[in-house]
Amino acid sequence: QSIFAASDGDYDTALKYAHTARKKNAEIASFREKHNLEEQMNFDLGFAVLFNLASIYERKQMFVDALNIYNSMIAQNGSSSGSSKMENVSRVRVHIGNIYYAQQKYDLAIKMYRMSLDQIGDISSRIKIGILRNIGNAFIKLGQFVDAIQSFESIVEFTQLSSPQQQQLVTHCDLETAFNLIVCYYTLGDKEKMKKSFIQLLNCTLSLPVDRSVMTG
Repeated sequence: QSIFAASDGDYDTALKYAHTARKKNAEIASFREKHNLEEQMNFDLGFAVLFNLASIYERKQMFVDALNIYNSMIAQNGSSSGSSKMENVSRVRVHIGNIYYAQQKYDLAIKMYRMSLDQIGDISSRIKIGILRNIGNAFIKLGQFVDAIQSFESIVEFTQLSSPQQQQLVTHCDLETAFNLIVCYYTLGDKEKMKKSFIQLLNCTLSLPVDRSVMTG
């Protein structure tokens, strides 16, 4: 019900149900601990409940509350092993980075995005590209165009080096990245690279949807 309400833009109702879900999940966990049923703990469900609550706080721009929950989730899962848990922690760090980005704390946002990249590995090519784009956007906000270019060029290199299976999941011709590269090259006065990126932009014929949950700016 919380997720459905949030999808309809009714964040007040979504938040109410999210709090209810958190309370019920805590009651179940307490019952299992009391009766020595810890092996039946559903950690994925607990993560989903907290993640939903934090994401609603984030959408309502209640950033302090969102950060408190996100950081507690990292503390609970940060030392865990397994690709699934590492991906979960990586997703949380992306959302923390998005909050810092919204607060114009671009240095902290970049730090979170990079930590997320270190943990996500090769789990999701599309998410990886989104994070790299976020890093580039943050560097643009800081006026650090050389660093922004490195991030955007990493996206181009990544798509070129992707396996055929991965290339079906990522954007072959990333319009936004090509455009951002043109802006950066123009700012630095690099006419040759600006021309190259402009030709690449003109040749773009395909742009698949990206995962907006990791996007900023």
